[in-house]
Amino acid sequence: MSRFSALANLLEENFEILGCSKNDDFATVRQNYLSLANIYHPDRHSNKSIAIQEEYAKKFKNIQSAYESLKPYFKKLKFSLAILKEINLCFF
Repeated sequence: MSRFSALANLLEENFEILGCSKNDDFATVRQNYLSLANIYHPDRHSNKSIAIQEEYAKKFKNIQSAYESLKPYFKKLKFSLAILKEINLCFF
């Protein structure tokens, strides 16, 4: 498996964790992240059993990790699109 396909699989996994598709924009990804983080935040489940608290804490960490790994992807994408726009403005 090449490094590129491994990265693509990781990105796809992170989009799935957040309930998004690869075609969604950053605002949609952020909205889904905030919604899921609100549902699974450990402080919201302090009155439940220890097992449920641990399960929700694990899900929350996965959601948080997926979002944090997608943020640089969108930042690079935004930068690349800005450069392409500048190139098009220079030549046309």
